[in-house]
Amino acid sequence: MTTVTLFLLHFNRQSKKTRLIFLRITVVIFVITLLEICALLYYRAFILNAKEAPRYNYGRTQYWIVDDELGFKPEPSKLINARKKYNDNTIYDTEYSIDSHGLRKTKSAGSAQCSFLFFGGSTTFGEGLPDNHTLPYQFSKALNYNYNVFNFGFHGYGPHQMLRILQKSTRDELSDNRISVVFYVLASEDGFSTVGALRKYIGGPKYVIRNGHPAYVGNLNSMDGALNSWADFVRSSLTVLRSSQLFNLLYGYPEITSTDYINDLVLLVSSIFSESHLVVKVKYNARFVIIHWSDTSYFSKEIISVLKDKDVIMIDKAELLQQSWSSDYLINNDKYPGVKANKEMSAALASQFGFCQG
Repeated sequence: MTTVTLFLLHFNRQSKKTRLIFLRITVVIFVITLLEICALLYYRAFILNAKEAPRYNYGRTQYWIVDDELGFKPEPSKLINARKKYNDNTIYDTEYSIDSHGLRKTKSAGSAQCSFLFFGGSTTFGEGLPDNHTLPYQFSKALNYNYNVFNFGFHGYGPHQMLRILQKSTRDELSDNRISVVFYVLASEDGFSTVGALRKYIGGPKYVIRNGHPAYVGNLNSMDGALNSWADFVRSSLTVLRSSQLFNLLYGYPEITSTDYINDLVLLVSSIFSESHLVVKVKYNARFVIIHWSDTSYFSKEIISVLKDKDVIMIDKAELLQQSWSSDYLINNDKYPGVKANKEMSAALASQFGFCQG
């Protein structure tokens, strides 16, 4: 109350012109704030609900926590109920078990000669699937649980989170024994997650290319490294603005259809994968394998082409399946792979890479 009184006394001492300017600024800030609140309510009521987004623990409460470098991560030691409906029909109603290290639980050997690490987004994490149906779990099962298998995947994660984890961690922090293979499951949206191009990917480690290599410069929510190039400045500015729901509704995402923008993403993402390949080889003495989802998007075709030229091991999911890709491989009425796909892919991966090496 005292603060308000002092402010009003100070305000009344100002000239009429100064008070008018101040009032106009206050009105503008108030209107923008009000519009932002309205935009957020509109998004939650008409867009989020219309998409029938997954609900966690019988509500929309997120079960991840903020991380200074990764942006966000699962909260350790949690059992989460995940349920998704469409037109009142239940698509899935399952549970996610998060262990004490903040990783999706995967049955492994108590002690083993070597470990296998899986990175990626929702597909790796196993969205919509129980613990024992995820790709890493099925891979461990195909190896009769004789090795250690770790699932570092999570909703919205991209290659930038993988590279940061590999760079900042020691082998002992990732595994109790030597690492044999590091797998990454590449999805078509991974380029956008790497730069926080879509609002759901806001936050996370930020990389820019310097001297031909990806350099970690801070968080995607900041303008760090924005002056490195015009492309970095544009990406950084849009990512910061995307924290506003009002901006997203009014501006949309026109840049993600730009060929020049996609080419910049291909350059950045391919450099992140190349650096990851180098870190895995030199720091951990392991192999690096990318499992990619071939599709018709320009980004997917370009990134796959570039990575093949960089001598990175690339495997198309079609090479791991017993028949042509169809809806039978998906969770019913959803876009994510089901247990049939994960069983077949894990069996093929186990036969090719399921032994200690390095």
